[in-house]
Amino acid sequence: MVRGLAAPLVVLLPAALLASCGFFLASPFPQHLAQVTNLRSMSEELSDTDSGQVTMKVMNNGTREFLFLQYRPYLGNSKLLVLDAQLRIVSRYEDDRSDPYDRLGDLQLVTPTGIFVAGTILIDAAGQVVGPTTGLPGYEYYLGFYTGGDFRLFDQSLRLNSDHTQMDLSFSSATTITGVQLSSPVASYHLIRLYQDVAADTVAFYFLEELSWRTEGVRFQASTFAANHNVYNPFFANPTHFTIDNVDPEHVHYTRDGTVIRSSAEGGDRRRLKLIGFDGAVKAEFPDYEHRTIDAFAAEGDHYYFLDLEERMLYRANTWW
Repeated sequence: MVRGLAAPLVVLLPAALLASCGFFLASPFPQHLAQVTNLRSMSEELSDTDSGQVTMKVMNNGTREFLFLQYRPYLGNSKLLVLDAQLRIVSRYEDDRSDPYDRLGDLQLVTPTGIFVAGTILIDAAGQVVGPTTGLPGYEYYLGFYTGGDFRLFDQSLRLNSDHTQMDLSFSSATTITGVQLSSPVASYHLIRLYQDVAADTVAFYFLEELSWRTEGVRFQASTFAANHNVYNPFFANPTHFTIDNVDPEHVHYTRDGTVIRSSAEGGDRRRLKLIGFDGAVKAEFPDYEHRTIDAFAAEGDHYYFLDLEERMLYRANTWW
């Protein structure tokens, strides 16, 4: 059923209607579509997903939820689309490649005032793009969160030091943060994901252990960070440490129920989507997508979004656990 003439591409299709119309039989996601609550075509906005990187992240400022969809082509301008929970495009921003800085990078966070940051672009609490800020470094490989009246930014290109207990903090070259206790005394780790759950006052770091390709995570209370950049000892107050084996490092998502991962293929077996609890145990499993797909999960763990990169269709769905 089409929701309205003003938004002809946004469709609300209950599962019963989808099944009765034979929609499941024609879809590359028959099991996933049983959970679908909304969908829309993205073919106009994403004309060629083979010639660049597409990423998504669910952002919530405590009042409204938005989906940040970013397309960074190998050639041409990067693009940010901000969609609401009904999959309507609220605003958009296109980076000017003639500018020496990449304004759209991996950094995406929300401040206590409800303002969002994507790269160095500010988005207001209603999802409208305000424009670039000069208060953040113009680098594309930063992850971070906001707490204690300041930004906490981390460079993904940096590795943990030799004893795996410190990582450089971007805003002070002489500053290290301490307390990251990981498993291997000989392996090299680097930061691959960082999620802030504002409502739960939680931050989750995910590190890739490069020797065995294992993912290790640390979840802790965001407000334990001191207001001063240089006061980080101890870094964590009773953190939860967990290890996840056999993981595609490009598919690691935090929820309050646990971490959603895509397992690596083994022995010709089809990959699976798994919900891993913070104790490292598997809590639920689901078949992997048939098509090349990216996804993003809400922190609450009750719904998620997935984008079929081949058909360029965006879906919102209830989670499968």
